[in-house]
Amino acid sequence: LYHHLFVLCVLSQRFEIAMEMWKLSSYKMATALVGKKLVDCIIAQIDYKRNTSELQEISDKFQNKAVELLETCYQNRRSLTCRFITVPVPAWGGNNCLKLAAASEAVAFIAHVSCQRWLDDEWNDHKNEDQDQDEQQAESNPSLANAIKPSSFTKMQNIWKFMSIPRNKFYISLIARVFYCLNFAIYTVRILSACNASVNLGPRLLVLKAVTKEIGFFMLLLIVFIVSYSISSLGMLQLKQTAAQTIYSILATPYWNTFGELNIDSFTGVDRNCFFTNNTIGTDGRPCPRNLWFALIMLAIYMIITNVLLLNLLIAVFNNIFMEVDQKSKLLWKYHRYGMVLKYKRKSSIPSPFSVIVTIIYKIRLALCKVTEEPSESKQQEVRLFLKLESNCCRQVLQNKVLSSTDVVLPPRKKRS
Repeated sequence: LYHHLFVLCVLSQRFEIAMEMWKLSSYKMATALVGKKLVDCIIAQIDYKRNTSELQEISDKFQNKAVELLETCYQNRRSLTCRFITVPVPAWGGNNCLKLAAASEAVAFIAHVSCQRWLDDEWNDHKNEDQDQDEQQAESNPSLANAIKPSSFTKMQNIWKFMSIPRNKFYISLIARVFYCLNFAIYTVRILSACNASVNLGPRLLVLKAVTKEIGFFMLLLIVFIVSYSISSLGMLQLKQTAAQTIYSILATPYWNTFGELNIDSFTGVDRNCFFTNNTIGTDGRPCPRNLWFALIMLAIYMIITNVLLLNLLIAVFNNIFMEVDQKSKLLWKYHRYGMVLKYKRKSSIPSPFSVIVTIIYKIRLALCKVTEEPSESKQQEVRLFLKLESNCCRQVLQNKVLSSTDVVLPPRKKRS
């Protein structure tokens, strides 16, 4: 009864009476969260031109009542409070305090240490760990074996329990997402294999494959210059960085410098009032870079080597390979076309993974044919005809060579004097 009166008073904006109904109701923590949600809904329906500061104060007051009650309960019985906030409340549709707090956007309530402790327990599955410890103690201590029955979980059930932990679910879903994204990228590039059947695009793909092989040699040279420049430059600047920042400065920053991302203001400290000044500490509180002029000279030399020499060398190599492969690209395409045709001739028309069944049947038939099949009379006749044709053609080739050699005009012999 008091819960219904509480809702009626809040919706009619009789908040003083609503507070009295809240004091008389049971599940006061959940009721205060419901009151906050109702007041927030009233605020959302009001025209933006009207002042809603009083209603916002009432909403905050309901939340403060719930947080204050939660803090008092937590100080008296911590473990019981952490379990109580997840107990369904029959008066409010079977929802618990955490669900009501999330629905009413009670940030202060969810940020309370009791709610965070419960979330940590659920995230790391501390409850199951306590159960496992009890089971291990029961197995090691015979006196407890009768009090605590040994676990009947199998290995698969233990694996399933391990995978059901929210923390592990998060990492598994993260790994799966990365795998699916990489798989999508690979299969998108795989679409280019359909171009192998084209007379025009097939030879161009062969040129692309030949050019791609040279990138590895170029990257090896680039890594040598990147490491030599970055380590010496960082040593001169004497910057105080974390381990992650140092690794990024050694590998990533010089690599992006190659493509024009110099970030001179950050490199020289202009954005921190360090350049052309005698300051040793920048405006952000970090030390200014030292030996800046030497580092700038090394940057200039590095850019000349990478942007001028290495990139032009790579372009020249690409051009040379393109000219060589392009001249015989159609010939090479015809050669690789044999492998493609043979591959799809043997390939099943049924998509994976159902093609495994067809492959197994094909292998069995092939094995049986090798054992039972004997060459028929028609096949033997075809072989004899082919051998006869081959011998005739060979004789014809030899005759053509003899005729071509006799057609050569020999020089006249000199008469003896």
